[in-house]
Amino acid sequence: MAFVSPLGYQPVYNPVLPLRQPVYGGLRPGMSVYIQGMIPHHAKSFAVNFTCGQFDGSDIAFHFNPRINEKQVVMNTSQSRSWGGEERKNDGFLFHKGGYFELVIFVNPGGYQVNLNGSHFYHYNHRIPLERVDNVHVNGDVTIQSLSVVGGGGGGVAMPPAYPPSGVAPMPGYPSMNLPAMGGPTYNPTVPYRANIPGGVTPKKTFVIRGFMPMGGQKFNINFRSSSGDIALHFNVRLNEMTVVRNSHIRGSWGSEERGMSNNPFVPGQYFDISIRPGNSRYKVYVNGQHFCDYRHRFSALQMITTLEIDGDVVLSLVQTISDMTFVSPLGYQPAYNPPVPFRNPIYGGLQPGMSVYIQGMIPHHASRFCVNFACGQYDGSDIAFHFNPRFDGKDKVVFNTLQSGSWGGEEKKKDGFPFHKGRHFELVFFVNPGGYQVNVNGSFFYEYQHRIPLESVDNVQVDGDVTIQSLSVVGGGGGGPMMTPAYPSDGVMPLHGYPSMTLPAMGGPSYNPSVPYRAFIPGGVTPKRTFVIRGFMPEGGQNFHINFTTSSGDIALHFNVRLNEFTVVRNSLLGGCWGAEEREMADNPFVPGQYFDISIRTGNGRYKVYVNGQHFCDYAHRLPDLQMVENLEIDGDVVLSLVQF
Repeated sequence: MAFVSPLGYQPVYNPVLPLRQPVYGGLRPGMSVYIQGMIPHHAKSFAVNFTCGQFDGSDIAFHFNPRINEKQVVMNTSQSRSWGGEERKNDGFLFHKGGYFELVIFVNPGGYQVNLNGSHFYHYNHRIPLERVDNVHVNGDVTIQSLSVVGGGGGGVAMPPAYPPSGVAPMPGYPSMNLPAMGGPTYNPTVPYRANIPGGVTPKKTFVIRGFMPMGGQKFNINFRSSSGDIALHFNVRLNEMTVVRNSHIRGSWGSEERGMSNNPFVPGQYFDISIRPGNSRYKVYVNGQHFCDYRHRFSALQMITTLEIDGDVVLSLVQTISDMTFVSPLGYQPAYNPPVPFRNPIYGGLQPGMSVYIQGMIPHHASRFCVNFACGQYDGSDIAFHFNPRFDGKDKVVFNTLQSGSWGGEEKKKDGFPFHKGRHFELVFFVNPGGYQVNVNGSFFYEYQHRIPLESVDNVQVDGDVTIQSLSVVGGGGGGPMMTPAYPSDGVMPLHGYPSMTLPAMGGPSYNPSVPYRAFIPGGVTPKRTFVIRGFMPEGGQNFHINFTTSSGDIALHFNVRLNEFTVVRNSLLGGCWGAEEREMADNPFVPGQYFDISIRTGNGRYKVYVNGQHFCDYAHRLPDLQMVENLEIDGDVVLSLVQF
């Protein structure tokens, strides 16, 4: 019942500019980029660039450049630092000073289709191969409310969504969330909303509701209703009472209200993301990725609950039902890989005790200094609750401080045990405890910095200076106690030089940095409700590794064998001492030496579904149908494991 959210669809809200957004796995036909923004009154121009790299001077496959004063949009391509022939559009210019806009760029096999405020605006033919594009950059005179890189797979043309009819246009300043379709959700439904739940409610379904309450909004409700009219779950956000009421209406009578909650995450004008997951005995409700409440079933015949209703002071952006075999990944645990520096990473929901920030990086040979800032805002001049500043000045040291109202406080310094060295990699973990920030470097305790600014004010992590970042993750949440420091890998399983050991803080019980060969018992055996997550990388020179799901008798129900020496991934079963027929079909091979992978294997009643890096990779029909006999997970070969979880 852990909270899960589709990988790759979490928007970046209110980013600071310039913004560089990586496109993990590269751009493909069927994807789209969705931007909500506002043009400031002083604006002259801004640009959205689809780039082949994250650094200044990288090729720009598509340059989309609205010029406000000229009332035209210029489009172009830059290769080897030389611009090509411009394409311009003057008619239908819809970017106005002080006005809001929605910009959707659909990636099609032939080019980029640009939709503006729900209408077709332009089609720009590809001049650079699509597979080279791996970043989206936004810069200039614009305020971005949200940016999402959406979708993937599929070679067909991305279909633009219908724009909301005039009767449900958003309030000024509030986005309509006219996102392109993402595997079947309903975007921008009108309120009141009412929809049938095919097959009724089951423990295999998750209901996702996203939107916001407009300014002046007082309340809204979500009802799960049966065919007889009973309300199994009434979830009622009441801002006028500063509470959220849960109840049931059965056989014409309301039951006793439940109002307990640790905090109220609903704020007018701010986005919310509700996930309601029914289990065998209760609903679990998550808001913005955090557990909000449980509600025990008062109406036990779940499959009779056939209707979802939403009404009140709410603007809906998305309503979606996710089945048990939809790929899911824990919200907030997807690292940012190789971000450009300076880098600003929002902390959605703010910093809390029990969270941690994990950074892998490398110090360049020319380094003078770098810093990691826990900031109370995303703009220059914001307060900095914790300034962590390694300095390479001949008197190598780390300086710690706090910036409030533009003034630095008293410095704290640490010179002994300086752990950063030019030309070398490092792992840096900040544990957020109730009393301060605990800093670990390369697996060892380094420093404790006491809070000078209340923790709840911190909503950004910023990295700047002479450093290369391989990955940055904001991890965890909840719990008021201090984080427990993970064990650093033993000498026998230290990573290869230049490769991180992924000594991440614990995230709900997974096994971090397990040694290879890896073997673990699966309590209760494999069931259709289980997902197995395996993260790591193949070192340079690696040839193959495999994942086996085995029985106590030695049968292998699923053998997943990555063979780089054959450029394939083999799936098979070993039953009664005999191998079956191999399955090798795949659209592409996502395994590359030195690059991270994230494998999710989800068991269903008829098959395993395998996802790699958030994309569906293959299905494998069960050849050993008695799943509960499968009670061991084994991993071996040329692989460095960072996490195994099930």
